[in-house]
Amino acid sequence: MNNRDAGKWEPKVRKPTWHKIDSVDPNTKRRNLIVKVVSVKDVEDKTFKEVVVGDDTGVVTARFLEDQLNFCKVGSTLRLQNCRVSMFQGHIRVECDKWSKLDNHDAQSWEVNKTFDVSETEFELVGN
Repeated sequence: MNNRDAGKWEPKVRKPTWHKIDSVDPNTKRRNLIVKVVSVKDVEDKTFKEVVVGDDTGVVTARFLEDQLNFCKVGSTLRLQNCRVSMFQGHIRVECDKWSKLDNHDAQSWEVNKTFDVSETEFELVGN
């Protein structure tokens, strides 16, 4: 080891790879997404809200916790970095947990494709 390099270790930081909504499926664990907020729905007797977000390939339902609700303004563009893809009653949900980054992003020129809803498809666990 060289003495002049001692104590100057820096982590290697990679730029994120951004994906589209149509690449979200039950087999994916985490995704980096740039999306626009389409609508916000209250969930009865729960502290979180279900927010429909989308891009030019489709829409998906995301769960926003209480501390994330200030981001859910309809029409705003968000960056969901390393968000978790989970299943809820057979439907896909996207959520930002403690390993994720949720933040505002620069406005995008594309329109949201509301015809393809990833969360609308019901998936079933099939045994061997």
